[in-house]
Amino acid sequence: VPFITWDGDRFQVEDRAKELLRGLGGRPLAVVAVAGTYRTGKSFLLNALMQRPGGFKVGGTVNACTKGIWLWGKPLLVDGKEYDVLFMDSEGLSSTSRSESEDMRILALTLLLSSLFIYNSLGLIDNMALGQLGLVVRLTNHIKIAAHGEGSTSGAHLREFLPSFLWVLRDFSKALERDGEPITAQQYLESALEVKGKSSSDENRIRKALTDLFPTRDCATLVVPMAEESDLQQMGTLPLDEALGRSRAEFREQLAQLRKRLFLKASPKRLFGKALDGPMLADLAEAYVEAINGSGVPTIGTAWDRVLTSQNEQRVAEAVAAYRREARAALAVARAAALEAAATVVPDVTEDLVPCSAADLVAAHREAARRAEELLQQHAVGAAGTATRADAFRRLDAELSRARAELEAENERLSR
Repeated sequence: VPFITWDGDRFQVEDRAKELLRGLGGRPLAVVAVAGTYRTGKSFLLNALMQRPGGFKVGGTVNACTKGIWLWGKPLLVDGKEYDVLFMDSEGLSSTSRSESEDMRILALTLLLSSLFIYNSLGLIDNMALGQLGLVVRLTNHIKIAAHGEGSTSGAHLREFLPSFLWVLRDFSKALERDGEPITAQQYLESALEVKGKSSSDENRIRKALTDLFPTRDCATLVVPMAEESDLQQMGTLPLDEALGRSRAEFREQLAQLRKRLFLKASPKRLFGKALDGPMLADLAEAYVEAINGSGVPTIGTAWDRVLTSQNEQRVAEAVAAYRREARAALAVARAAALEAAATVVPDVTEDLVPCSAADLVAAHREAARRAEELLQQHAVGAAGTATRADAFRRLDAELSRARAELEAENERLSR
């Protein structure tokens, strides 16, 4: 499902994706995103990790397949977890059809919306591989934490809002060892991120940015999946089951281990301590896209305020609907009692001609309002005492006053 698209002038959150996310309900979501340079097999990797043959589009040419950011249509349920896993595929970086500025914005959106970020690249972590991540150095210039200059956007502060980082090295043939001793892929990554030579070099700036921005980081390696070059070129065009069936046993084993690690590492996307669900992710994406289309720089705090406001508007609407149900049910009981009493005097009187007493109206309102406030207290988002939460209760008071006035007007019509 296309999630965020670019029409050459503006980004847009697609209606179909918003509908999908808002239909997921309140279950928290872990969002796993894959990024990397274009034509390095990102989409194939995602399909293999999801074990979904008909997943994201893959191809066998030099042209990029994924445009913008896409979602897999259904979250994957994880046994024993209280959250689901949603997969996200982003357009390849350094594509000939994209400017560096557009690459930067797609990368920023991918990082801001995901809880686990998989960077997919080919071969070793060398200067060339680090250079392809050069956009990360400028990330702090393209994301603000708070509006009006409040709060720092240094890597050390921004890291709180960014996902875990997993670097997947494809077609990796080097022996993982140091001084003749075996090392893990994570140890290899940490060694590659150590400052080497002049600290002011471009590669060292990238190393520092990666370590500042992603304190939770890991690495995995995958061997070349097929021995023959002709088979590799066809791999992206084959059905997933057939492509994996023809791949090397070592590749399949490494892929299975990577999938296992992925589901162990994935955790719900959080902002300011709150786990996001599908509707909140949709609101967050809209807030970020609106900011990028406007000022060009998304502000995390402002976007989060918008998410909270949108979510609380829905919670207020639910509380008001509950008030109407409770009040009408109580008034129906009161009206039935009044009808029974009136029938002893006027035998053919009907319910639509019998009003409730003022005392019945007051009692129905008080009880229904109490329950509506309890409902909002339980489900409103935002910390206690914050302006966002206080605004929700002010809106509820106003809506309940209007709903009460409607009930009184209806009752007044019956009394005429």
